[in-house]
Amino acid sequence: MVKVKSNDLLHKIKVEKREVDFLLGKYSVKQIETSLIKIFLEANNLKTKNELLLDVLEKNDNDIKENIKIFLDGRKIKLTLKIIENFFELLVEPEDRKLNGVFYTPEFVVSYIVNETIKGDDSVCDLSCGSGAFLVGASERLKDITKKPIIEIIERNIFGADISETSVYRSKILLSLLALINKEDKKNIKFNLIKTDSLSYNWNKKFDVIIGNPPYVRVQNLTAESRKFINKNYFTASEGNIDLFIPFFELGLKLLKENGKMGYISPNSYYSSRASKRLREYIQENNFIKKILDFNHLPIFAGVTVYTCITLLDKSPKDNIKYAVIHKKKLLEKLNKTKFTKIKYSSLNVNKWNLLNKKDAKNITKIESMGTPLGKLVKITNGIATLKDELYLLDGEKQDRFFLKNFKNKSYKIEPEITRKIIKASILKNKRDILENKRRIIFPYKLIGKSYQPLEEQELKKNYPNCYDYFLDIKEDLAKRDRGNREYNKWFAFGRVQGYNIFGEKIITPGISPSSRFVICGDSKTLYYGGIGIFYDGNLEVLLRVLQSKVFWYYIYKTSKEYKSEFWSLSKNFIENFGIPLFTETEEKFILNNTQEETDNFLIKKYSLNI
Repeated sequence: MVKVKSNDLLHKIKVEKREVDFLLGKYSVKQIETSLIKIFLEANNLKTKNELLLDVLEKNDNDIKENIKIFLDGRKIKLTLKIIENFFELLVEPEDRKLNGVFYTPEFVVSYIVNETIKGDDSVCDLSCGSGAFLVGASERLKDITKKPIIEIIERNIFGADISETSVYRSKILLSLLALINKEDKKNIKFNLIKTDSLSYNWNKKFDVIIGNPPYVRVQNLTAESRKFINKNYFTASEGNIDLFIPFFELGLKLLKENGKMGYISPNSYYSSRASKRLREYIQENNFIKKILDFNHLPIFAGVTVYTCITLLDKSPKDNIKYAVIHKKKLLEKLNKTKFTKIKYSSLNVNKWNLLNKKDAKNITKIESMGTPLGKLVKITNGIATLKDELYLLDGEKQDRFFLKNFKNKSYKIEPEITRKIIKASILKNKRDILENKRRIIFPYKLIGKSYQPLEEQELKKNYPNCYDYFLDIKEDLAKRDRGNREYNKWFAFGRVQGYNIFGEKIITPGISPSSRFVICGDSKTLYYGGIGIFYDGNLEVLLRVLQSKVFWYYIYKTSKEYKSEFWSLSKNFIENFGIPLFTETEEKFILNNTQEETDNFLIKKYSLNI
């Protein structure tokens, strides 16, 4: 159903996916598409000589159209250009959505970006135009500014490209409908829209304005040939497994005229992720960013867990980035009244941007300058990754001397000698969770020298015959890890080589957490998964108190990545630069023998912070 609550801009114009899925259960994508266009034209009493639209009308089945109209009326869905656009974005095959990274862009995002970037009779391009949301918004904005006819704007000012032929076609449809509702019509509109891979296309034109919602696709989902081309031709994509939106920033800036303006909505991960370091270098080299509007954990794209921001860029010299965070939905209605903090480019570290006001920036500098960075003092490691935990994990149930493994309605006996204790870090809350833990994991490894190596298959069969029989029964399930695209040195070994070759006492914590959930695990052989471990040769109890402190959590709140419901990332990238002071013996005793509040006050003074 269309959402019309005025205080909820996130869902003000929205068709539910389940409603589209219902229609797809009865009709083809093309049947729904043509019916929507016919219903829109009839509802607005629009006649046309446009050959693109006439071709659509000729293909329309009136019986299907009437059924879809009844469906829409029953749900009080009134077709507007925005609702048709919303339908178009949802009428995408799942595999195409994954490949192209297509999501419906809310109207308030489009409006803000076009209003901030289009200031005159500009040439405007969307390099990944999808179904045309930004192109329609740009056309409307240009008409308001220039008073020119819509068709003239479409033919002279509007440019776009998309890798999907269907998306380019739908953009042309929406622009044609926009012209019609502005009482303009033409047999053949001369569109400047092309089907192409923008990153590979030989562009021979520059633009006054670049806008859009670049694709959110992992580069490893592309063909090997495409990956190689992008890695070679884009500085921002030359290292690591990047997201495709990253080189789209670089391409947009390359195609921007000297005084041009650019606006994207994209994941906000580019501030801090390792894969985005080249992008940060590229931007900082010329101070391209003018403003960042961070939506934090607000779900801008319905049904998609991606944390986003609007970035406004241009090629004029700047000393500062204007930065603001939108924490509440009600503030989305007043984006043009947002108050920004100025952040000096000179204060940014290319390894990770801490976008902070002056006071917080000073505090964070003091924290990171204190003593030794955590990442150099300790070893921070991720837990094990089997890539199919349910095949290896045991709940502790025993029969005689054997652990029991129940799988696909069958019970298997597993030799205890091939198992290890394991902690699920993601659910840790306190010490009791470790003391009461009964989880175990099948561990088909042996210690050779100072590292664990997978058992030989014959050794596994001889020494652990029950476990071997179980592995034989699940061999096909194990082979499906990584979608079956990877061969393993030992078919029964864990999916990744991580987390099991460092052992000792450690502090374990979930990978994301709303508060301090650091817990000491004193058993050196106990494994963990779903979080991180901190291995330290010094006093673990003292380190624990520091990690539980107000100072540490202030640091996390200001520098880490926030997830939904105020959960914060505790991954190595976000904690390794936290400075640990060199404490005297007296200070260590104070920390261990006093309350957490007293320790907090002591540490605030130790770091000389203004919190």
